[in-house]
Parts: sequence; structure tokens; C-alpha cells
Amino acid sequence: MKPVMEENGDPVSSSDGTPYQEVEVPDEKSTRSLGAAIGRALCAGDIITLTGNLGSGKTVFAQGIARGLGVPESYDVTSPTYTLVNVYP
Repeated sequence: MKPVMEENGDPVSSSDGTPYQEVEVPDEKSTRSLGAAIGRALCAGDIITLTGNLGSGKTVFAQGIARGLGVPESYDVTSPTYTLVNVYP
């Protein structure tokens, strides 16, 4: 992991001062596994935002998060691009 930096070299942080981190993963399997690990660590009320270019892996990552949260494989986790809210059981 590496910190996300502003153009001036300052770290990008959330409103509570937590620095943003950037993680590079080599393939879809790793992206889905990372998402699942994060999904297992989430608590009720946590909010996840995904940003990235088309084709950057947001859907695969969201699918991993959903599986980590216990959403069954039978539910189709769709692309979060252009979506305001997706609700899964």
C-alpha cells in the first residue's frame, strides 16, 4: 500500500484525517479477494465509495465486498458505475 498524494506532495486524507491508501492488485482474482477481505471487516453503517475509470475493476471489487459481507453467489452484483445505491441482502 502507498499513500495517495496531492499534486503538491501532501497526503490526501478523509475528513477525520485518516490518510487514503492506494493498493495495486495484479488480477481479477486478487481484486475480488481483497474486496472479500474488506467486506468481512466492515461493520453496520460503514460506507464504501469507489472511484476509477471504466474498466478499472470497481465491479469485481464490489463483488468481492458483497461476498465478504455474506451476499450469496446467487445474487448478481452489478456495476457500481452510475449507480447511486445498490441494496443487497
